[in-house]
Amino acid sequence: MEKLVFIYREKELYSVFYSNDKKQFIKVPHKKTNSWIYIIIFIVLINGSNFINNFYKEINNGYVNLISIIISIILSYLIAKKFYNNYYDVSEKRILKYAVLDIKELFVKSRKQNKMYNILILVANLVTLLFIMLFFMLGSFFILIISFLLFTIMWIGVFMHPNDRKKVQKFYEQKEI
Repeated sequence: MEKLVFIYREKELYSVFYSNDKKQFIKVPHKKTNSWIYIIIFIVLINGSNFINNFYKEINNGYVNLISIIISIILSYLIAKKFYNNYYDVSEKRILKYAVLDIKELFVKSRKQNKMYNILILVANLVTLLFIMLFFMLGSFFILIISFLLFTIMWIGVFMHPNDRKKVQKFYEQKEI
């Protein structure tokens, strides 16, 4: 499968990717999602964590905490990968034919949007580190669940290939696209 580098998202309608293999811009529509499912899952996780926390306090020690964090990282990766892959309707992707001015406008919009994404991911990473430290200090299962959710955000940010996106933009600025 070709590697697509995320460039720009137009609200909840579609995203524009760049194919390094084919040197083309590709428009991929978003699948329609039901946000109620995510809200219900979040509520169940939070309420379930309070219930499980009573049992977790009894077996709480450094090794169990470390294993719990590792499991949380692995599960968050798998869930984020599934969510990211299911967010886009790849069967409906189209190759975009851009004029030079259109590409320039696309990258102007992309830079603004990507600054916001980079700040969000940086803040999520810092808060994740804070929650991991709190988890090791307090051993609360609730904090582990929050860390898990933050790991998921972190992984989605990684799947967006921020370094590759910068390379594509530099490549464009050098007029090689």
